[in-house]
Amino acid sequence: MGPLEFDRSDPLPDLYDPLILFYERGGEFLQGGAGFIDLTGISIKLKSLAAHLASMPFLSLRTTTLDAMDVEGRVSCYKATEGSLPGIIRRRLADTGESLDEVIRSKNSWQQTGGLELAERGASNVTYVQIGDIEAAGMIERIIEVSP
Repeated sequence: MGPLEFDRSDPLPDLYDPLILFYERGGEFLQGGAGFIDLTGISIKLKSLAAHLASMPFLSLRTTTLDAMDVEGRVSCYKATEGSLPGIIRRRLADTGESLDEVIRSKNSWQQTGGLELAERGASNVTYVQIGDIEAAGMIERIIEVSP
């Protein structure tokens, strides 16, 4: 493998900012024997530097975005498919098994919704697909940026 190339026109962020923020928000990690790092419920496979550079990074360090993703319970996010109103629904699954579906309205203001449950039962003409954390964070940031 040759030297790594990167665009020098963009200033590099402070190397330790993400790690400091991770610990400030109560983060912890464990390394298991199976080749993964466990970030309190999210497992990341250890890969080579080249493999990590080829994957899409989680770039957001905004408090509002991290707050939206870092809530109680196991979080999964969904977006409406083509032809539907744009938006994102966050499903929070508590340890008790109870789930709560919320839609973002503005500046990290989430309101309970039944839209996802209706779509799952076929009682709605809107369909949703589950999306990953990186795509969800990007959508949340765009919604927050244009919110009054």
